[in-house]
Amino acid sequence: MAHFVMWFLLIGPWFLLFFFDTERMKRFVPVGIFAALLLTIVFQIAQRYEWWIIHDNLFFLTNMTPFIYGVF
Repeated sequence: MAHFVMWFLLIGPWFLLFFFDTERMKRFVPVGIFAALLLTIVFQIAQRYEWWIIHDNLFFLTNMTPFIYGVF
């Protein structure tokens, strides 16, 4: 069940792009990319200094949650 939720958090928000206006996408996509990049760096630092431990993840996201690339 946890993997289903994680796959939904990764893939589900991408389907909302079909309903957005193109002007809105041009305005907010750069911010989303920057936020995803920043959170990726934070997760890499957190793994190095062992700030937290992620127990369940998807097979290609070794030390991150799907929240980063799905919602942002």
